[in-house]
Amino acid sequence: MCRFFPMVLCAVIVLTGCDTGNDTPNSEDVATDGPPVSQDNLDQSAPDAVPPDTEDAVPSDTDVTEQAPDSIPPDTGQDEEPPTWSEYTSLKISNVGPKQAWLHWEVNDGHGTAYVTDNVGVTVFAIYQDGVVVGEVAADDPPTFHPEGIQPDTVYFFQIQAGDAAGNWSTDGPSKEVKTECPTYWEDKCPVSWPPDSVLSAEPTSDTSVLLTWTPAQDNQEVTSYRVLQDGECLCQDFGVPETNYTVEGDVTEYEVTGLQAGETYHFQVSARDSVGIENGGGGFILGPEVEVTL
Repeated sequence: MCRFFPMVLCAVIVLTGCDTGNDTPNSEDVATDGPPVSQDNLDQSAPDAVPPDTEDAVPSDTDVTEQAPDSIPPDTGQDEEPPTWSEYTSLKISNVGPKQAWLHWEVNDGHGTAYVTDNVGVTVFAIYQDGVVVGEVAADDPPTFHPEGIQPDTVYFFQIQAGDAAGNWSTDGPSKEVKTECPTYWEDKCPVSWPPDSVLSAEPTSDTSVLLTWTPAQDNQEVTSYRVLQDGECLCQDFGVPETNYTVEGDVTEYEVTGLQAGETYHFQVSARDSVGIENGGGGFILGPEVEVTL
């Protein structure tokens, strides 16, 4: 019994105090100078690596050139600017005759100041006749042009436009209107004409009469007579030759019509003739303005 007890006690001591041979200390047994380490302390420990600033980052698959501003278009090298004219330039028309009109336009003031300019250079001039191009003149040639096919006693509208090598054309070139002359040699070949704003007025003077007045007709020599037509019939004086019968002389521009019916509507028109009686295609009187009136 005495021998056995010391052996049991020794076994207990060996079991509780013996070295396991593991040199790695238990984390629960490690003494620290600071507070105990917990999971919350670990979460508040040093942060992970700082993530990149994605706000200013450019995706790796994006071309950096696509981020450049597009306010400045690429320089294609193409000229798109048309020539322009100075307000001081003009188109002059001289030597106007029955079948001719000479055009001349100013490109400078004679002292080095250009009247037509372009960012690259003017290369050609286009001549318009009544809105249709009838010819071109190179910029290094004299600025003159003689249109063909001009007819006597005719109004023409001419304009000049400038172009450059890129095909740009001005729109503000000088312009001028001209009326060709009527030949007076040999014979009169120009008929009577009426101004574009010609008017025939009718003023009732009673229940059965009306006073007609009209814009004078034009002729290169002289208007010799007028006819007044009532509903298509000439109120003519009979001089024995129906083709030349007329209502009043060429220096008279009014006529009173009588013998009408009250309440009726009448249509009147006036025509004019010169000494030769030439009409487009031959004949006599040229029809002018008309009016309708109810008494």
